[in-house]
Amino acid sequence: IGVRMHIHNRAAICFLFLSVFLIIPPGDALIAQVDAPVDNLTETLTWRRAIHERFLEWAAQVTPAEANRLNIDIATTTLGPTVTKAFGHTAIRIRPQGAEEFGPDDYYVDFGQYDESAGFIWRFVKGNARFFAYVLPMASAYEGADREGRGLFVSELELTDRQKFVLVKDIERALRDQSEGYEYDNFTNNCVTFIHDLLADATGRNIGLQVPDGEGPVTWRSRVLDYSDDHLALLVNEILLFDADTDVPRKPEELVFLSDDILVALDQSGLIGTNTVLIPHRWVGHNPGLRDRYARILNPEQMNQLFPPGLNQFSATVNWRKSALLFLMLATLIPMLPLRPVRKYRKYAERLYAVVFGISAIWVTLVSRVTTFQFMDDNILPLVLFPLDFLLWKQSGTLFKKWDWQKVRLYYAAFRAVTLLIALILYISVLPQDIMTLWVFVSVWFALFAWNQWQRLHSMEDRT
Repeated sequence: IGVRMHIHNRAAICFLFLSVFLIIPPGDALIAQVDAPVDNLTETLTWRRAIHERFLEWAAQVTPAEANRLNIDIATTTLGPTVTKAFGHTAIRIRPQGAEEFGPDDYYVDFGQYDESAGFIWRFVKGNARFFAYVLPMASAYEGADREGRGLFVSELELTDRQKFVLVKDIERALRDQSEGYEYDNFTNNCVTFIHDLLADATGRNIGLQVPDGEGPVTWRSRVLDYSDDHLALLVNEILLFDADTDVPRKPEELVFLSDDILVALDQSGLIGTNTVLIPHRWVGHNPGLRDRYARILNPEQMNQLFPPGLNQFSATVNWRKSALLFLMLATLIPMLPLRPVRKYRKYAERLYAVVFGISAIWVTLVSRVTTFQFMDDNILPLVLFPLDFLLWKQSGTLFKKWDWQKVRLYYAAFRAVTLLIALILYISVLPQDIMTLWVFVSVWFALFAWNQWQRLHSMEDRT
């Protein structure tokens, strides 16, 4: 482009690692949830493999006649305080009748575990993260959820003996097929979608989430809004990184990717029986809408057990996350107005825009270019928040010692008008991504910026 920029390699690495904390997926670390009776990591993994292999041996020997003596539940863990646990978690609990509850034959089949390592972080940024399916003791899952203050409840699956047998065999096959892990995707390949597909195959039903009229669009983005409203990292992720794929209307079966939505979909299909709360939710959130999502499947008594009155797990306070974003937008926009009282703050508004939105643009562009995730790789937001916007920090001087920087800034505003027009055309034609709030804000900001810059140049010419 002809602009000399000095960007250290360390800065680029920092942007990539920052993006990890905002797009890292729901799930459980391979070791974090396992309350192993040993301290040594190697021994812990050996212990884990022994549990896993014992389940596979047992599943291989299950006969259709034995299926009627199986208790099979959906085990749901509520959301936690970190980004990795912000969407809750879903697994399958299998326990033969007569087996001790939380004993060695009470199995927790988990399709959403990952290895928290530096290699995983880099692979995940690129969209090549591998997740794993493991079988743990139900007691381990119980202790892990209790330690983190997360709620845990089980929902009985009302299956025929034949469906139970097919499900166990399908689980065994899936565990063997995924022994080396699988390629994770937030919306199409996670702990919930695995269980959805297994149950759809075992029951022969098209299990989908029927969204009531008036509840909003049937898109991937719409399903996660309650969660993004409760977590700053998820909010930034949803606003900046989700591309047009997340705004495409989806079929009911494509909407089942969240731990609470799969329960509703199964209940709508007549597959959910009794719900039993094992651990109350104790972690404090900020969006009561998350609590209300569980009311779609739990009765009032069960809701009081999962969310005991008085603990104030979800305080209906002002959403400071969105308020902070609104404040930033107003703080950069109001001083740009052609009004004398705010003129003296204009240079600060320009630099605030350059820092906040310019750096955000670099980060969004890096992620969208590096990743192969299908829900982030067609992001048109880099045309709205352009990577060179941070250059607006410089307000005087020359470029390459021969071009007046004030004129360069005006030409840049014209260039940005072109990028915004291209983004609008793509939005209308082929990529209907939810960008209009930011598009309107940036368009108005650059229109005011161009007007102020033009006025400044004319004022300088008049003085000359």
